[in-house]
Amino acid sequence: MKSNLRNAVQRYLRTRRSLGFALVKDGIELEGLARYAEHIGHTGPLTARLAIQWAQQPRQADRLYWASRLDIARHFANFWVAYDPRTEIPPRGLFGPTFRRRAVHVYTPPEIGALLAAAAVLGRVHPLHGQTFGHVSDTYWYLTICPELMGLVVNRLEKHWEESR
Repeated sequence: MKSNLRNAVQRYLRTRRSLGFALVKDGIELEGLARYAEHIGHTGPLTARLAIQWAQQPRQADRLYWASRLDIARHFANFWVAYDPRTEIPPRGLFGPTFRRRAVHVYTPPEIGALLAAAAVLGRVHPLHGQTFGHVSDTYWYLTICPELMGLVVNRLEKHWEESR
C-alpha cells in the first residue's frame, strides 16, 4: 500500500507535469523521499526534520547535493501545504547555495593566436572546413570584441561569397 507521502508526491508530479514541467530529476528525488519516509516508518505529513534528514543522504555527499535535494523538497512542500496544512516547509539555504558558478576561462593573447593559427592551417588541410571555420571565427571574434562591427562583417561575408561564385 502506498503511503500518504508517496501519493502526495505522485499528485504533485502529475500536476506539475500537466503544466509542462518535465521534473525528471525532481521526480526521481521526490520518489526517493517517499521511499525514505516509508523506510524509517514515517507516516505523517512532510516535516522539515524529515526533509532535512533525507536531504543529507548519503552522509558523504557534497553540501551542494544536499542543498539541491532540500530545495526540491521545499518546492514540493510549498505546493503540498495547500492540500495538507500540517506540511512543514524546510528552511531555505540551510546547506548553502543550490548551485556553484564555474570559473570562466579567459583566453590569453597567445591562446587566441594559437586558435587563429590553427584555423588558418585548417583551411589548407580541409578547404571547405577552413572556409566555414574562417567565417565563423571572424564573425565570432568581431562580435565578441566589438559588436558595432557587425555591419562590416556582414559586408565582408557578402563580398567573399559574391567573389567565390
